[in-house]
Amino acid sequence: MRKLINLSLLSQACLTGGIAGAQQNRPERPNVIFILTDDQSWDTIGFMGGKVHTPRLDAMKKQGIFFSNFNVTTTVCSPSRYSFLTGRFAGRCHAPRFMKLHPPGTMTRVENNVELESDAWNLPKVLQKAGYFTGFTGKCHLIHHDWLGGGQNWKKNGLETYPPGADPRDPEIQQKMQKNHRRWCEALKEYGFDWVDGVYPANLKELWCDALNVHNWDWTVHKAMKFLEKARNRPFFLYIATTLHHGPNPANNKNSVLADPHLTGEGYVAETYHDLPPRKEIIRQTTRAGLPENRAFATWLDAGVGAIIDKVKALGLAHNTLIIFTSDHGSYRHGKTTLYD
Repeated sequence: MRKLINLSLLSQACLTGGIAGAQQNRPERPNVIFILTDDQSWDTIGFMGGKVHTPRLDAMKKQGIFFSNFNVTTTVCSPSRYSFLTGRFAGRCHAPRFMKLHPPGTMTRVENNVELESDAWNLPKVLQKAGYFTGFTGKCHLIHHDWLGGGQNWKKNGLETYPPGADPRDPEIQQKMQKNHRRWCEALKEYGFDWVDGVYPANLKELWCDALNVHNWDWTVHKAMKFLEKARNRPFFLYIATTLHHGPNPANNKNSVLADPHLTGEGYVAETYHDLPPRKEIIRQTTRAGLPENRAFATWLDAGVGAIIDKVKALGLAHNTLIIFTSDHGSYRHGKTTLYD
């Protein structure tokens, strides 16, 4: 997936506008919203030529800046996200677990073994120091990979376990899932985030519950809205990472727009969210555009981005907010994660 902006330059620009601006009466520091999709290919965006209905992204491209030739160095989930948030090559990771797997002087295989370092600078930490209020919602896959295995891994790290076939509506199961969610939220705060909510620890399947292996973009967008309300009167940085378009295949609407909207990364929630159009309306918008229903996932993602933009405008922050939309990488079409392929 082609990229839209260089985050190392972004962090430098924000600090320059923040620290120097405070000293020289320059314009106020810009707010930053970073929207990261998952395994998104070019053909799931309308302006890239995809057979999808994405009017808000198409408008964003026309009104903003489009980086048509910006590429990731490691086309795998965790290392790509690591590089976005640190400005470092993933192979430079020195988190304890990564160093245990790859001691100095040995060959390194960079994959989903890269983690943020708790004792090193990263973008949210730099922005915190510059006076920003920092927030995180959505997919993590950046810390504590040793927590992801379920079973004994969960128990020894203070997480509650349940069988794969557990019913999230069961009060006892619900309590366990909410406790696990709180544990992940608190863990992420050690890496430069003041506010964390609506976390998916990694891929959906790593919730280890069959019922929760579905996308819920409404839930993530709702959490983003809560952050924006809370941060509206101070400079902020918000990292929003959707689980779309990673598996389970969102083109199967049962995994996305036809899934139960109450199933989330914290289990079953009774609340109904109204930040996006109803999911049936998303499907209707897709078919009215002359497309099959199985392309509704792209319109759903697009509607969420539009809702976030509209919220920024409604709060009167559009003049001073930088919104970045990009993906961790494209979909895994042919490669073997080696250079010769």
